[in-house]
Amino acid sequence: MRVIFRLTLVLALTCLAGWAAWFEGQRLFGQLSASDSGNRRGMGRAGGFRAPEVAVDSLRISTVNPVIHAYGRIASRARLALRIPVAGTVAYVSPTLADGASVTAGTLLIRLDDTEARANLEIAEADLSRAELGLRDTSRQMQALSTDIALLERIRKIRQDEVNRIAGLVSKGSGLQTDLDTATLSLISAEQNLASNQTDLANLAAQKDQQALDIDDAKRRVVTARRTVSDLEVRAGIDGTYHGLVPVLGETLASGSEPGVITDLTSLLARLELTAQEIARAKAENGGLRPLDVTLGTPGSDAQFRATLNHVTLSSTDDTTTARQVIAYVDPTSCPCPLPGDFVSAAIHEPPLKGVAVLPAAALSFDGKLLVLAADDRLEEQQMQVLRRLGDMVVVTPPPGMPEYVVERAPQLGAGLQIAPLRPSDTQAPLRPAGGQAEAGSGPRALFAQGGPAIKL
Repeated sequence: MRVIFRLTLVLALTCLAGWAAWFEGQRLFGQLSASDSGNRRGMGRAGGFRAPEVAVDSLRISTVNPVIHAYGRIASRARLALRIPVAGTVAYVSPTLADGASVTAGTLLIRLDDTEARANLEIAEADLSRAELGLRDTSRQMQALSTDIALLERIRKIRQDEVNRIAGLVSKGSGLQTDLDTATLSLISAEQNLASNQTDLANLAAQKDQQALDIDDAKRRVVTARRTVSDLEVRAGIDGTYHGLVPVLGETLASGSEPGVITDLTSLLARLELTAQEIARAKAENGGLRPLDVTLGTPGSDAQFRATLNHVTLSSTDDTTTARQVIAYVDPTSCPCPLPGDFVSAAIHEPPLKGVAVLPAAALSFDGKLLVLAADDRLEEQQMQVLRRLGDMVVVTPPPGMPEYVVERAPQLGAGLQIAPLRPSDTQAPLRPAGGQAEAGSGPRALFAQGGPAIKL
């Protein structure tokens, strides 16, 4: 039995080896047949020259919609940190104050103990009232004294007329000298009273000026006292959402402490990082940025949000790179939006480029030359005007005549070489540019579309 088993095993292995040899022969025969068919197809040149088969394609006029892809984070355009200006004990906390609660501008959130501050304010206001009262009293005295001075002026004038009349009589010999002396004394007395009242009026005027200065000082003390009282009150400066700690009554807060932050979630912006080349593509003629439409999205979500490009920040994102932050204002009508600090991706839609041609980057040389198909299937070089490089595709100005071009340059291809053009209609599989990519590219930072939807590059 052992001998029969061994013979059966040898026979089975022999059959398996024979089948493998037959299968390999069939495969080699198919490859040789296909190679012989291709050789005969390229032998149609004089002298038996076999022209190399080169993939070519036709230039087409299209419209390209470039899209810059960038990444960044959401931030709020209005963010206010609550700061305690002076140390004190908490005496009041708004019942609506809580982490995540909505607050309104001007709402009293926290008040420290202001007993002493309000007492100082009342003292300052009382001093101001006394100073104003003294100024009014001085004004009344000056008004009464001015009336007395007017009467004394009239009396002095009467005394002067009387002295003049008696002096005239004395000069004619009909008057007495004693009457003249009496009238002169009366005139001097009237002038003395007038001068005394005028001195008192000048003193009252100086006193009024001093009291005006005292009132100014009192007003400044009142303003200082009121500011001290207001510093003990923490109010919401903007409308938004509060995030932070909620103090309790009796808690002592240090000067300069920040219990929380108010963030306006209806006024958001996106800080996007762009290279200098991408920023140059988005610049306007006046040096600023064009108000390009921006579509924002968050990883793991299909939701999209609209924004508008606004300006470039003056500080770079990293001292070792040329990237800068570009600010895009989020449209509040597209919210609810991501929260500040969330990571977002952005697609910045540039104006369309009309009447251009799109080529694989592998079809151009480093200096922008393209191999085109001329007469008798010979290659010629044409200089192309490169408008935009989008990943592994290049947007160029269409050359005259719209010739066929070599899809992928190779070191052995050059001007004057006769080739066997291999057009897309001659192959079953789509032509692949450099890198073996059948689609329109896979660059990470740009999109374009040829008269249709955007194609990622």
